[in-house]
Amino acid sequence: MTARWLRIVLSIGLLAGIAWHASIPEVLTALKSTAARWPYLVLALIVPGIGVLVCAMRWQVLLRAVAVRIGLPRLFCGFLVGNFFNQFFPSTIGGDIARGWWIHRRQDTVPLGLTVVAADRVVGVAGICLVGLAAAFAQPDLLREKLVIWPIVALLAMIGISLIAIAHPALQAVIRKFIARIQFLEPVESRLRDVLNGMTALRAAPGSLGSALVLSCILQAVVVCQFTILAAALDLGMDFAALAVIVPIVSLLTILPISINGIGVREVGLAAVGAAFGLSIDGAIALAWLFLLIATLYALVGGLIYLLNQ
Repeated sequence: MTARWLRIVLSIGLLAGIAWHASIPEVLTALKSTAARWPYLVLALIVPGIGVLVCAMRWQVLLRAVAVRIGLPRLFCGFLVGNFFNQFFPSTIGGDIARGWWIHRRQDTVPLGLTVVAADRVVGVAGICLVGLAAAFAQPDLLREKLVIWPIVALLAMIGISLIAIAHPALQAVIRKFIARIQFLEPVESRLRDVLNGMTALRAAPGSLGSALVLSCILQAVVVCQFTILAAALDLGMDFAALAVIVPIVSLLTILPISINGIGVREVGLAAVGAAFGLSIDGAIALAWLFLLIATLYALVGGLIYLLNQ
């Protein structure tokens, strides 16, 4: 509870801080101006659906690696349900638990489902890093901006090392021995072993992990496309190449469990990183709010799906 309140306070603080340096009337005017460019808004509403489909495909690839077969339509709905819990019941892993529960409704293996969801999240972060890194190196002038590039490189390296460590047979052997020796773990021993078996299956299916990583890169490209369309709707003059560097960095910041759904962090991140590309504070706030509005609409669809499946 305390951590949740801290995130709420931080989100409010960041919003108040950036609003102090912005012109809220100008932000509202920019949002209203999108009505004149409504085709962009329609397209921006459709593109996230493509992103959810890619997420469901990635989830399915990882599930099949652990011999769990669930249809793509159900996984599509499950991802929307997870988004609903992330959006309206903010916690660090609320959406992940909801997705694990969604799998459990079809397969009696909650820990295995959560293991796949965790792997899905890690691969997703790796895809974010790869797209941001590729976009930065594709623009030679940005190679001198080490503050933009090297955090992405460092995070990508950390994720790779973590994946190797978690799936390494020697480390799994140590964990299995630890489980066998600790008596108070006996009630959940079978579930913990399910988790390890899931990780073993993922390690034994490098092709699945590779496919999931490719899908993660495609997903991040879709997200960049959405931001590009929203920027066009707001007439911000931001192109795909610039946003391909900005958006991955901001996405990584919003993943950190320090705010409510990235609120505040997204606005500040877009303004701070986007400033080097000519994005104004007012434009950054308008872009963040428009993105949040569409994400909320998709989350509401997930909530409806959840209610209908009770």
